[in-house]
Amino acid sequence: MLLYLSFSVIFGDRNFNLIVMKTPILFFLFLSSVFSLFAENFSAVNQGKIIYYNISSAASYTLEVTYKGTDFSQNLNEYMGSIVIPDTIEHLGKKYTVTSIGENAFRDCQRLNTVSIPGSVKKIATNAFTNCKALNKVDMPTTLTAIEKEAFSNCSGLLAIQLPEALKVILEKTFMGCSKLTTISIPDSIHTIEAFAFGACSDIKSVKLPAVLQFLDQTAFNKCNALLSFSIDTLNINFSTKDGLLYNKAFTELVRCGEGNTSVNLVPSITTIGSYAFSGCNKLSVINLPESLSTIRSNAFSDCIKLTSFVIPSTVNYLGSEAFMGCTGLVNITLPTSLTTIDDRVFYNCTSLPYISIPASITSIGKDAFYGCLLLKHIVVENTLPAKCEQNSFDYRNTYGSTLFVPVGSIPVYKAAQGWRNFYNIREKTAQ
Repeated sequence: MLLYLSFSVIFGDRNFNLIVMKTPILFFLFLSSVFSLFAENFSAVNQGKIIYYNISSAASYTLEVTYKGTDFSQNLNEYMGSIVIPDTIEHLGKKYTVTSIGENAFRDCQRLNTVSIPGSVKKIATNAFTNCKALNKVDMPTTLTAIEKEAFSNCSGLLAIQLPEALKVILEKTFMGCSKLTTISIPDSIHTIEAFAFGACSDIKSVKLPAVLQFLDQTAFNKCNALLSFSIDTLNINFSTKDGLLYNKAFTELVRCGEGNTSVNLVPSITTIGSYAFSGCNKLSVINLPESLSTIRSNAFSDCIKLTSFVIPSTVNYLGSEAFMGCTGLVNITLPTSLTTIDDRVFYNCTSLPYISIPASITSIGKDAFYGCLLLKHIVVENTLPAKCEQNSFDYRNTYGSTLFVPVGSIPVYKAAQGWRNFYNIREKTAQ
């Protein structure tokens, strides 16, 4: 008895119902035919260059630009030099309109230099130009309404970009790794800029944000280590700027400091250092925080490698996870008695920190809080009762090689407590 397999394949606006006999040879032929459906439908020459297309809608005669073959990686550098995409194509006696640049269409074409996109195109899909490292210019139409995530990621030769006024959102990692990008024109229509949208754009020095901006992810400009200043239209109801720093409208929270700054002056009204506010500011060596401050959120100072000394104001009662993670130059930090918790990975990989005094107010220490603090040799705790401590709050190299100083009479309880009992050398703290 012969067995049959039934498959439904949707391609563009066409639905293929296929039935094949369940034999190895016929099944292989079936798979080959299916994959051929997803190859480029046809190619055409424009200004001396072959461009590949998929029919996105046979009913409305629309096309997307695509790559050659069934996989973008099969014909790397198929596109090179300068490509001018036409707005319409004649194919088999029918006129088609090019309305999009397809997913992975130009991906990894590392000898592609310039691309001109016609006004008929409304969308650039995910990864369309990823890793086009020689791409230095893209002419975008004013009618373009969508650029999907990572569309231009790692286009390290891109020098400038003029985004169209029809665009509303800059999605995740859209221009991440465009390391030579010096000029960004963010149109007044943009209301959202997502995570790492311009991450690692290391040549950007200033950013002007539009009046309608509602949401800026805290990591949108991470690793932009030349960035010195933000400015924003005064009509914006969500954000403000002063001295190049980006705040919320009320000047109570610092949203972002440009990573190129060596020193900053914060407004005295600030109560919160936002998540990632100073993250990656690897030139910042000194900062004085106002006594109005109550909250330091997660990753606020992560990877500030030139910070050597830090005093957390006595008014701070919240210190978020990973707040000082990767601060490899930190040799001195003062924790206030207003704190009750040292959160997860707060001092993770602070490799130069030799000493820490943990105030009696601390009731819990999170996982990996001091992990990677290789030079931490003296740990002083002020509480006679051990704070709740995770098994891995401290690096095993600390528990073997560091000295834990505890209040007089507290050695037995520390030797019995989780996390603390891992220390081989526990001593009573002598009176000062």
